[in-house]
This record gives sequence, C-alpha cells and structure tokens, in this order.
Amino acid sequence: MKMADGEEERERMAAMARPVRQPMDAGFTFDMLMSSVDPMAESMIEKFIREREAKLQYEQKFTELVSYVERGREGFSAEEFVQKLREVAAKAAEAGHDDAPRHQRNLSRIEKLSEKSATWETVRLIFYDTEEDS
Repeated sequence: MKMADGEEERERMAAMARPVRQPMDAGFTFDMLMSSVDPMAESMIEKFIREREAKLQYEQKFTELVSYVERGREGFSAEEFVQKLREVAAKAAEAGHDDAPRHQRNLSRIEKLSEKSATWETVRLIFYDTEEDS
C-alpha cells in the first residue's frame, strides 16, 4: 500500500522528532564528571558536608549527655559526666554551635567543684543553668 505524498512526509518528520536513545558510554566515569565541576563549588559542597557532619555529631553527643543527666542519681559519676561534657563542648566548638561558650562555661564551673560537692543535683543545676554570667 502506497502512502500519499503528504503522509510520507509527516511520517518522516515524526521519526526525526522521536528521541533516539543511545547506550551509555562504558568509558564514562564519575571522575570525568567531577573534572568538569567548578572547584569553587566543589569546595563549598565539601565544606557544607563537613559542617553538617560536625553538627550531627554534636547533636548526638548532646543527646547522650542529656539522657545521662536525666537518668538520675542511679549510677551517676561526676567524672563520667565531666568526660561527656568535654566531648559535647569540643563537638559544639568544632561545629561552631551557639551553645559552645555555655558548654565550656558549665564545664569549667563543674570542674571547679570538689568531688564531694559534684553531686547529681549540683551538676544538674549547673548543666541546666542558662545564666550568662557564672
């Protein structure tokens, strides 16, 4: 069956308009893609990832510390608390978190206490104290 001249032309145009799927080149690598990325943008992305990771680590340590304080007197150790607070203060400083100075201030206040006065109650009061001046 022979097509009319107009139909044949429309069929040819429709075939040209269809996308042609090419198989992916086996030689294409991630490194080739990254070599075309702007180095400035790449460093900004890496910086963002590092900052986000530091914030997540801080939040995890802080949550662990709050859980430790909220457990209560049972099994409380001032030395263990101070160690956990040191980790939180370090992670907060690393992440550039706004609470870093408060954690450092609380750490120095708790370290000044003698072992006998570093009870769960005093440590908890200092930990939850939001006063700016110590």
